[in-house]
Amino acid sequence: MTRSTEKKMPVIAICGRPNVGKSTLFNRITGKQRAIVHDEEGITRDRFYGTAAWFGRQFRVVDTGGIMENPVDEISRKMQEQVMAALREADAILFVVDGRAEITRTDNVVAESLRRLGKPVLVVANKLDNAVQESLRLEFYALGLGDPIPVSATHNRGVEDLMRAVCEVLGGPEAEGAWAEENISGVPSGELLEGDVASEEGREGADVLTRVAVVGRPNAGKSSFINALLNEERVIVSTVPGTTRDAIDVEFSWQGRNYLLVDTAGLRRKAGIRKEVEKFSVARTLRAIRQADVCVVMVDATEGLADQDKRIIGYAMEQGVGIVLAWTKWDLV
Repeated sequence: MTRSTEKKMPVIAICGRPNVGKSTLFNRITGKQRAIVHDEEGITRDRFYGTAAWFGRQFRVVDTGGIMENPVDEISRKMQEQVMAALREADAILFVVDGRAEITRTDNVVAESLRRLGKPVLVVANKLDNAVQESLRLEFYALGLGDPIPVSATHNRGVEDLMRAVCEVLGGPEAEGAWAEENISGVPSGELLEGDVASEEGREGADVLTRVAVVGRPNAGKSSFINALLNEERVIVSTVPGTTRDAIDVEFSWQGRNYLLVDTAGLRRKAGIRKEVEKFSVARTLRAIRQADVCVVMVDATEGLADQDKRIIGYAMEQGVGIVLAWTKWDLV
């Protein structure tokens, strides 16, 4: 699959309140454990993309942060902006609700907002783990968005029916080419961009893609650097250390060459890592380094080259990855 093919794929956005199972569903649809899943609310903050194929159709899937009616801080407000950007881009929307909970005020507000967008919306009643619980979906007819689809993303119940419905609302011709033909059984494809590094074998004719991991200590300016390259607020930037929690893949072209920029969570000393979520974040960052062709190591020029910076550089060298050392916040020196 070439870069131009991917850009023509329809986009499916997953949205809903925090902790309704959006990231679990994203992982199930794309067939890879890519998005971090945790009981803590607010884990997903930026738009998180994957690719998938079901029933001969291929498309991009975007996971989003939890929708809040009244965001109370800067990060929460920027999360809502990221959600709206995904919804504006989407060709179809999966509105995920907790099938075992009552409809909330936020659910109703989201439903009204989605109606105004005028795009195909499927209500996904998640966390219905068995046949007995499936009747709970009936309550969600009150949202006025059509037939709620009962699903348990955790146990892979109802996902195939959901994806069949997605393909129906997308309409149009079935996907063409051998890549699609190999996936018409309904099994999600492997990801070309967001998953593990794709084998170069069998990619004849595909555009060359250079993977660039942007790494460094927390608050070193990694997300600001990527936004500056793209000239848009693609990833959330905040003065709060640890704002980026997952490795976010972003496509970028420069002077006729294609790149995959990977914004990563900041790497602090092991002694400073206490939360389980941060352990997941660090693991994703280290994987991004291992998969990269080049690592841009961001160093805060106001603090100089710290021991942790040296550890990061050393790890990249051990992986045989090309290294570019970038001194940030130079205007403050």
